[in-house]
Amino acid sequence: MVWIHGGALRSHEARSYDGTFLVKRGNVIVVTLNYRLNALGFSFIPDIVTAPLGILDQITALQWVRDNIENFGGDAENVTIFGESAGGWSVSILLAMSEAKSLFHRAIAQSGACNPAGFRASEGKDLSEHILTEVGIQYGDLDTLRKISAYELVNAESKVWEEKLKKKPWPITTPPYIDGKYIPEHLLDLIRKGAAAEVDLLVGTNLNESTLMKPDDSNNFKEVSENGCVIG
Repeated sequence: MVWIHGGALRSHEARSYDGTFLVKRGNVIVVTLNYRLNALGFSFIPDIVTAPLGILDQITALQWVRDNIENFGGDAENVTIFGESAGGWSVSILLAMSEAKSLFHRAIAQSGACNPAGFRASEGKDLSEHILTEVGIQYGDLDTLRKISAYELVNAESKVWEEKLKKKPWPITTPPYIDGKYIPEHLLDLIRKGAAAEVDLLVGTNLNESTLMKPDDSNNFKEVSENGCVIG
């Protein structure tokens, strides 16, 4: 079982989760993984970076599991991926990506989402422009961007996060976008076309999912959705 942590694609890490309890309860090997987060993993700058680097990190980890898990008593032909929140969202993305095909056989999405609003390339470009503005870089200036430290870039994303937080609850500032290659179209369309037809899928949510984060003036699902809240 391969665990993908949540954290709005901008925080948390693999070592925060201990798989000991699952190992004791069942005959399983538990693997936790890290992946690039924030602007380092999910920026969208046309002609510079459009690939979902954080998701590609997850795929690289799954390839490692395929090649090495037998050395730890695991079965490379019986891999289950599971994650919550942004990790559940990642599970949905991996289900649709051809690069992840055959790397896992079952999937569990806990409080995840396939929100159409989260994949618009135009929104990704706009967000990246805001982040670059925070560090004083002109959009598309690759040479200057390469000189910026990771700390400065992540700090800039945090400021953009705070600004967006004033407009909608718990925004995903740097989600993966439809890039035409790794994510050629919306996830639901890819899944409807059979991208995940051979994978067993378990989806779970909690009572009052996202209630804590929804706007106080939202009275129904449609309004919450239009306000940008990602619903599991």
